[in-house]
Amino acid sequence: MTLRLLALTLVTTIAMATAAQAQASAQASAESSRAALRMRVLADSQRPVPAAEVRVAGQGRSVSSRTDDNGAVRFEGMPSGLFKATVRRIGFAPATVELRLGVGENSLTVHLDQARAYLDEVRVVADESLAARLDEFEMRRLRGDASSTITRDEIAHRRPIALSQMLRGKAGIRIADSLGYILAVSTRGAKYVRGNLVDCVLRVMLDGIVLPALFNIDGVVPSDVYGVEIFYGAARLPVQFSGLRTDNWCGVIAIWTRDR
Repeated sequence: MTLRLLALTLVTTIAMATAAQAQASAQASAESSRAALRMRVLADSQRPVPAAEVRVAGQGRSVSSRTDDNGAVRFEGMPSGLFKATVRRIGFAPATVELRLGVGENSLTVHLDQARAYLDEVRVVADESLAARLDEFEMRRLRGDASSTITRDEIAHRRPIALSQMLRGKAGIRIADSLGYILAVSTRGAKYVRGNLVDCVLRVMLDGIVLPALFNIDGVVPSDVYGVEIFYGAARLPVQFSGLRTDNWCGVIAIWTRDR
């Protein structure tokens, strides 16, 4: 080996050793500047909180873990500096703590407060037990048995002076005034009576009782009414109404009053 090659090999070896030594020194320096954090999460000042989620973020890093059965968790290899630790656990109010990690060992204890559930104000509105007739009305309304239905809420919302106001505009009927008697006339067509073609007037039933023909609908006070069912013709009448001796071909208006 020539002297020149020997010198070059020696220089290369020394350079590699120096670089390795510098790298080891830098690594040792970095390791010596690292921080470790041991945290304990407690409730009631002394009871450990296991399985709490702990997240530590800062200095461009974010690490997370869960506490053990003793409420402890440990993070190693952290850079020194300012961090924010957030602790969460079901049944407890979350807690956030700002801390500064120094080189070496650091410890922190976090106390969690029991979560308190606050409900919005709840108003319970309960009507008195409805009579069977009103229960049946509600069941038919839910099933959609009637051709059209008027509820107590609708009446309360519109606040009509006369009950006929709630019937105006309903499909299948028109409201007529016959010598001061307010009647609901079917728009399906007229009917023959003794060879004469006359209006087909819906019969009125009040709380299950069929009222006389040409009964004045406005004779019922709206504030007394719980609900109204309109049946356009005999085909829509429920079974319990089919046996009534009425001229039900034109239809029936069933009015149900409120319990007092």
